[in-house]
Amino acid sequence: MRRGNLRRTNLTPRRTQMRFRPAVVSELPQLACLALASKAHWGYSTQQLQMWRDDLTPRASWIGKRPFIVAENDAGVVGFYTLEANKDGTWALDNLWVCPTFIGQGFGRALFSHAMQAARDLGATVVTIDAEPYAEPFYVAQGARRNDVVRAPIEGMPERFRPQLEFCLVNRRG
Repeated sequence: MRRGNLRRTNLTPRRTQMRFRPAVVSELPQLACLALASKAHWGYSTQQLQMWRDDLTPRASWIGKRPFIVAENDAGVVGFYTLEANKDGTWALDNLWVCPTFIGQGFGRALFSHAMQAARDLGATVVTIDAEPYAEPFYVAQGARRNDVVRAPIEGMPERFRPQLEFCLVNRRG
């Protein structure tokens, strides 16, 4: 019996303990560092990460203009996501970043689920995702489907591409 109790106390925080809230301007530097660290998780070079720094930096102009949600637990900020309206009336999951400390523990799934519910609440039926190549299996496991690829070569990876995914928010019946 004691062994079971020890195992229980050593568990990492459950994703149900996460709280979701809108991002605030004062935390943008922290969120930029989180996005960069999350991207670095995939083993990209420091030079490549520096080239992407601007693209990975959240903007103050996003706050209040689109869903920009931070997930936190008692340990602090776990991750964040943003949704962006596409020109055709659909929505895109523009960012979804998880602090590397929490990758693989269900926090990404919880963030994704929250983002998809937010998109549903906005009336979306499909969410597009311009995916990090290494994250494609995660999105596919959540139910997204690849519908295209975009060439995205970088130094040392001339054949690199970014999967273009779609996540359907309505039930398909056949």
